[in-house]
Amino acid sequence: MTEHAQAGDETSAAAQHRPASADKNPARAAESQAWSAFITHAAVCKDRCRTHGEDCETAAELRTVWRTARAEVFDQDVK
Repeated sequence: MTEHAQAGDETSAAAQHRPASADKNPARAAESQAWSAFITHAAVCKDRCRTHGEDCETAAELRTVWRTARAEVFDQDVK
């Protein structure tokens, strides 16, 4: 299976497991999509993510996007 096909399969699986609230709340949808992108990348990365167990540059950027999206959801829940 190619990396692209594997990433597509994992993205589909992640979409099946996203919280129902993500469908109604754009911030939760963004958080879910950001998390899926991070996890999918880490699963197929042939760089440091897989060989050394640490984030490569791409994974670090994706994790930052996810944390920002997660903070937005948290901020909405607090208000």
